[in-house]
Amino acid sequence: MEGFTSLQASRFTGTTGNQLRYWDKIGLVKPGVQATGGRPGVRRLYSFRDLIALKVVKSLLDGGMSLQRVRRAYAWLRENVNLDDHLSSVKLVTDGKSIFKILKGEGEILDALRQDEFAPIRARVKALFDPGGLAVSLVRRVATEEEARELALALSRAGGLEEHRRGTVREALFMKYPSLRAPAANFLYATPGAIEARRDELARLKQVELPANAEAMKAAKEHGDLSENFEYHAARQKHEYLSARIAALADQLSRTRALDPSRIDVSEVRVGTRVLLRTAGRETAATILGPWDSRPEEGVYSYESEFAAALLGKRVGESVRSAEGEPAVIVSITPWR
Repeated sequence: MEGFTSLQASRFTGTTGNQLRYWDKIGLVKPGVQATGGRPGVRRLYSFRDLIALKVVKSLLDGGMSLQRVRRAYAWLRENVNLDDHLSSVKLVTDGKSIFKILKGEGEILDALRQDEFAPIRARVKALFDPGGLAVSLVRRVATEEEARELALALSRAGGLEEHRRGTVREALFMKYPSLRAPAANFLYATPGAIEARRDELARLKQVELPANAEAMKAAKEHGDLSENFEYHAARQKHEYLSARIAALADQLSRTRALDPSRIDVSEVRVGTRVLLRTAGRETAATILGPWDSRPEEGVYSYESEFAAALLGKRVGESVRSAEGEPAVIVSITPWR
């Protein structure tokens, strides 16, 4: 039977053996793989989800919450938060009395400034953006320039955050990625499948159709006078079309960014989300993807379309218009798959 022993659970989560035994006894965190059942010689075996639960409980206790409040807070977390995330990404915000939210990264810290549940500790959340604060240290973990641009954009939209605090994190980003000071490229977002299809098309144009066209032009030239040579002019026009298509595809692919459903922020409508809309008497779904994936007849819209552009940035509960122009309300926002 596979599982983590009490010793392993203690080492991975920073808890003690006494804490594990007591939390098991009171039913706060019980081993999910194998419990002792009061039987001597039977080892407790914890699942990975149990380890996350232990980490969450310990974080709350370390934040100053009483055990009674921790039990209520953890019950809320089990109902409202996905606890299967990696332990290293879990951060809790507490004022010692209440559990407010789990923060995984810069975007959610920024979002916390707009959340009513953070009102009692908003000043402390803002302090995370001071020199030497958590937000500045998280800049070191930004792995790509694209992620850095997303954070810079989130900073510009952060309500309630003073300019000097924005500037602190922004300058840290600029130091790591100086190119951020230049205007952003006009990225084209697409699913991996759509990108692969365009790469296949580019390869076919360059390796099959363009060489075949060159042979056709060569054969047409052998017919004599080019001024009245219909075959040659037709081949020449096709050559110009193929060259233009190849150049356009190469440029678009150089600017393409693949959408990853596991990294889509669903706090608001954005590219890569599926939006459930409620109109009078019915619900309809609209998926927002890129122009290469657009299939309006199937409810998949390009973010460049007028309908999708009007949805971007909206949140659950906000009033919008459906694709047919009817008044609608956003019911839910999820990754497109």
